[in-house]
Amino acid sequence: MSRMFDMFNNTRQEIWDLFKNPEVSIIDRIVLGSTFDNVVVLRKDIPKLLEAYRAFEADTSLPQQADEIENLYNSDEEFIAIAWNQTSVNCDVWISPDFNDLDEDECRKPYNISKHTDHWDLFQSPSLIS
Repeated sequence: MSRMFDMFNNTRQEIWDLFKNPEVSIIDRIVLGSTFDNVVVLRKDIPKLLEAYRAFEADTSLPQQADEIENLYNSDEEFIAIAWNQTSVNCDVWISPDFNDLDEDECRKPYNISKHTDHWDLFQSPSLIS
């Protein structure tokens, strides 16, 4: 059983708290933080994200994700940030929170990081700023 799905103890919080632990490598903290809800990585920090994804020592899809992110980074100058929904157990957090004010045709408007404020910048987190 995964420690993240063990409903009988609080190991999930222990795992999430590793993001704040300076004894954990910066690579591991970047990778872990990139899985958190409402996180974005701005264009200027994409090279640091790519480096961490490629250096992470586990059998994951991170190298392939890094390749796709790098392709987007290199091919689209209008690309300002990347954000994920790294879980299947919640709703899409990247739709406009203004959906109650929109008519039915607009109810799936995308979240706008220039307008909305429910996100946070991974590389501005005190856990990653040295």
